[in-house]
Amino acid sequence: MDKNFINSLGEVALSSKIRQFNEKLYAEGVMVYKKLGINFEPKYFLIFMLLKKHGSLTIGDMSVETGLTQPAITQLINSLYKKKLVSFKKDTEDSRKKIVSLSLNGKSMLKKLIPVWDSFDKSI
Repeated sequence: MDKNFINSLGEVALSSKIRQFNEKLYAEGVMVYKKLGINFEPKYFLIFMLLKKHGSLTIGDMSVETGLTQPAITQLINSLYKKKLVSFKKDTEDSRKKIVSLSLNGKSMLKKLIPVWDSFDKSI
């Protein structure tokens, strides 16, 4: 039996290979955070970086900045909210919009993450 069926398919399976690589990279990221005692998942990286850069943004603005759909951003934000890492306030101009920012816990987490991300950058 072929140990790696995807590799045996050659270039035709490129998207599957990329997905496999991405899943492995994600798992490695989770492991690094766990080893460092940081309860963080790589899927939250973009949100944290956006809020670090801008301070606060609407979900729509995050969608535009990242190219991710609003439902995808909403799902990430709701997960971060449950972990008490972000907070919301209503937009003064449009009460239907929520403005998202890092909570105190999120800001504390960010302080732990920045050195980790800096070391990732230096190692690449």
